[in-house]
Amino acid sequence: MEAHHSLVSRSVKRPALRESSSHDGVHGRAVDLFVSTKSCNSLTLIIASAIALFCSCDAAGAAGLPLNEITQRVEPDHTQSPGVMLRLARAAWIPGGARTSSSKIYVFTDTQCPYCHTLWQQIHAANPQVQVRYLLVAKLQPVSWDQAAAILQASDPLVALNQHEMRFSEGGIAPAKQVAVATRENLELNNLFMDTLGIFATPAIVYADEAGVTRILQGLPSAERLQELLSQGR
Repeated sequence: MEAHHSLVSRSVKRPALRESSSHDGVHGRAVDLFVSTKSCNSLTLIIASAIALFCSCDAAGAAGLPLNEITQRVEPDHTQSPGVMLRLARAAWIPGGARTSSSKIYVFTDTQCPYCHTLWQQIHAANPQVQVRYLLVAKLQPVSWDQAAAILQASDPLVALNQHEMRFSEGGIAPAKQVAVATRENLELNNLFMDTLGIFATPAIVYADEAGVTRILQGLPSAERLQELLSQGR
């Protein structure tokens, strides 16, 4: 079975802290991180959603189906979504796609994830009508931390992210030699936010549908599904 995602690990150790001056190169910092029981109905729902996804993955393997096709159909919805989307809006994200669109999608991405790279290529070529907000996480490899830091601390993080992706086959952006405390905190909060939402694979797309319900799409979406998200913002 060919899986169109990268399974993340919560055990990847971050590099030792290296002192650096603070650098604010991204939109805001994650605050009020945790999804409350009011905003997500209950944390049990999040855990149950993750379990359901894992069970679906097992079923997919037994049936010989690509995992990304299963994850597209299993989109756990958090019935009181405004709290989730508000917290995402306050997180440390990098703005891509349309600059002025009122529709937004959030993409959890790891610099070492090949499927994240494929998703970036598809988004970059699609001329999106929505704003794509990239949330860098460090889940796959120790170098993910320092590469993400190099992007976040760049004078223009979007340019740095694009340069990393364009050089992905060559190893991508050079890891940061010094990581600001604020940068490390933002990465830790993005990682924790991903865990809190029950996301276990990269890439992962979070968006609100027409009814305002938060949807989570894990794994690389089909071209048709992605085009729908990028053209309609849901």
